Amino acid sequence: MRMSGLSSAFRRVARAGRRAFSREAAPISSPDPEWLQRAKVAIPGFAEALAIEQGSFDTWRCLRPSAYVGKDVVDLGCGIGAATALFAKYGARSVRAIDPELTDTAIEQLSSIPRSQFVKGILTRETIGEACDLVYSRVVTEHIYDLPTAFAIVYDVLRPGGRFVGLHDNFYGPMGAHDQGLFEPSSVDGRRIESRAVPCWDSPRRCDASREFRERFEKEWDWHAKDWVLTPEDCSRCSYYRRTRPWAHLLYQDEYRHLFAGEFFQTRTDGALNKVTPFQLRQFLVEAGLRVTFWDCQRVKNRPPRELMRRFSVADLQTGPILLAADKATGAG
Repeated sequence: MRMSGLSSAFRRVARAGRRAFSREAAPISSPDPEWLQRAKVAIPGFAEALAIEQGSFDTWRCLRPSAYVGKDVVDLGCGIGAATALFAKYGARSVRAIDPELTDTAIEQLSSIPRSQFVKGILTRETIGEACDLVYSRVVTEHIYDLPTAFAIVYDVLRPGGRFVGLHDNFYGPMGAHDQGLFEPSSVDGRRIESRAVPCWDSPRRCDASREFRERFEKEWDWHAKDWVLTPEDCSRCSYYRRTRPWAHLLYQDEYRHLFAGEFFQTRTDGALNKVTPFQLRQFLVEAGLRVTFWDCQRVKNRPPRELMRRFSVADLQTGPILLAADKATGAG
């Protein structure tokens, strides 16, 4: 995918339309401190990312103030630093923000956030450093190839009674290959996924009708689109047509290498897609020693194609983002 700057920041921004998960115990609203006001003006995309993260702080039952006020927090996959800023604003004792795509420029821009430290790197015991009370991970776990090892590290660095909070994107849902440029939640019903693509197959102009959309998609989202094979004589064979189907990543699995070219969609590279099932995700947490205390699956209303229901669990096919919390026992060493 084409993601200039900090890719995880753009991944967060792309989820703006998702529904809130169960409101409870929102932080007390207060005016933005001066350092936060400056960051919103100085850092491109920061204000938008901050608004999205604020929704999490306001609505996620598993992210109560008691989990971070006066506590040491790790913001895993911090992206543009919006969540880090909110943890600092709402009273975290310290925040260690980790992202493999942090640049020196970004770290300098984010240095005004108090009680925070930004580290370029992936999840390791060394990058986390000291023990912490909360590990926060928004739309990151689907990009970690070795989740069993990652969750074992999370368990080790959490203090007894500490918590891991994550929002995980399920690969088996309608847009599980992260095609935000082609799909979005319906403006009428956020639990229904709709295609954003221009339906040139319904137009007498055929490919010309979608040319502008395809060029914009190639520029902003996926430069591999230039290699798509267009078949105006039979749209059902067209790469563009197939890519714009919900569940395209499963329907056309034999064409995955071509339709979803590039490392962003592949497996076995951190930053790509690990393609674990919801069951595996939960099991990896349990095997690491964590106790799953919150598990909220957003169910989409799209009906899966019959051919996929023969190959995959219908529940998995209709599962969207999974909001979860997993705790380390109070008496654990």
